[in-house]
Amino acid sequence: MATTVRRNLRPLILLPLLAVVATAGAAQAQDRTQALVGDLRRAIAEAERHGQSREDLIIVLQGLVARYDEPFAHVVLRDSFQDGDFRRDPTWRVLSGGWQAVAGAVVSPPVSPEPPPPATMPDEAQLLQEKLTAVTRMVERMRQDGQPPTPPPVAQATPPTAAEAARLAVPVAVPPVFRLTLAFTLREGDDRQHAIAVSLGEGQGARPAAYRLAVERQAGRSRVVLERTGGLGAGSLGAATLPAALADGALHRLTLERGADGALRVLVDDRPVLEARDGRRPPALQQLVLERQAGRLAVSQVEVRAGAAVTP
Repeated sequence: MATTVRRNLRPLILLPLLAVVATAGAAQAQDRTQALVGDLRRAIAEAERHGQSREDLIIVLQGLVARYDEPFAHVVLRDSFQDGDFRRDPTWRVLSGGWQAVAGAVVSPPVSPEPPPPATMPDEAQLLQEKLTAVTRMVERMRQDGQPPTPPPVAQATPPTAAEAARLAVPVAVPPVFRLTLAFTLREGDDRQHAIAVSLGEGQGARPAAYRLAVERQAGRSRVVLERTGGLGAGSLGAATLPAALADGALHRLTLERGADGALRVLVDDRPVLEARDGRRPPALQQLVLERQAGRLAVSQVEVRAGAAVTP
């Protein structure tokens, strides 16, 4: 009886098995593929051992497909900056601020060596004497002209202004169903602040419509904010405060997913932290923008994926 069941099941199992394994192998890493193969082998062994019906086996196989399926199998953009040049393949463009490409990352602000100190430091007493001599000569000239001396002008201190955000953009055509993942490290600056963002949306206009995912400091921790920007300003889609700060110098992953029904999901280090829904028609997704407002940012990979059946 067992031999008969085994012979009847093998043709039924083999074709779905090969198809599922091929799909998983193309979309996932080798370890994930091996895990799928292991689960399929166990499902086959159980079916042969207990003589499961065709319907029961199909239910088991459907469960495995749902578990291992990759809904964002098509890679639209992937850049790990291994060539040390962000200006080609793909072509990133600096919109504002300073950016520097190093092997394996793009960083802001740029990392550059400090200028060497001067060979000889000026003597402070000598500088003071030169200034006093110049003032004395000016007073003498004005007395000779019969005019009362006037004090030298005092330089007015300019009020500090907010630093302009550093922005780096790359053109990319993305369908409405996508997954955007950013691998980065972040450290706080001298002002003990950190603020970064990634936007995906239109590439033209003063205020292009886009989805904007930001990470900012709040009470010693990091806060994730999801917005939809546009001509009428930014509209919040949701926010969540994380248990710790991401500006710790460790490698982190920030992910934004959008489904066909407008469902949005934000993940930090592959853990869901925020869910929202945008019932409006999505903006034209034509440009990806990295943004750094505060802190020291190093981006080691940018990846955008779309549904397997959808091409940009």
